[in-house]
Amino acid sequence: PVSAARETPTPLVLHGNAPNPFNPLTRIAFASAAAGPGRLVVTDLAGRRVLVRGLDVAEGENTVSWAGRDGDGRLVAGGVYLYTITAPGGAASGRMLLLK
Repeated sequence: PVSAARETPTPLVLHGNAPNPFNPLTRIAFASAAAGPGRLVVTDLAGRRVLVRGLDVAEGENTVSWAGRDGDGRLVAGGVYLYTITAPGGAASGRMLLLK
């Protein structure tokens, strides 16, 4: 008997953020093969954590917004920031530029 090949879903696909560069808001889009807890971590180029936010990740397409504020709600300086999305099954990172 011939068996049909099964596609394994990709655990996490990062679509990136838009707009990029941005001011004052950008949206980070990604797809997850499974629902569950996730996390957004934003760091500056020196590796300092600017923001850590828990996410409720849905199966399929997801979007999270960042308005250039740190974990205490203060506006951050313009510049390049790195972000990492962690979702069930994986993590992915990207770069974004906040213009002031």
